[in-house]
Amino acid sequence: MTELEAGRAQTLAPVRSGAALHRYRDVLIALVAFAVLASLPLFTGSKALLDFVIRCSAYGLFATSLNLLVGYTGLTSFGHGMFFGLAPTVSA
Repeated sequence: MTELEAGRAQTLAPVRSGAALHRYRDVLIALVAFAVLASLPLFTGSKALLDFVIRCSAYGLFATSLNLLVGYTGLTSFGHGMFFGLAPTVSA
């Protein structure tokens, strides 16, 4: 390893640890938000709120799976659009 590479490795180490802290913070925020949304129907008897939480969960799951396919792998997913478009016609 050259001196330049050794110096570069030392300067990149704090950046990686800072990124890990941000990732854990984001996961913690997501878990707290999930816990709050999941516990809302327990404290209120509103069926509209329960429907809202279910719809938010479905949209979140759709967005997460689409982000995984398109963002990380670069695959175009027409299956997501098909199921997302057919769901209102089947449930109505």
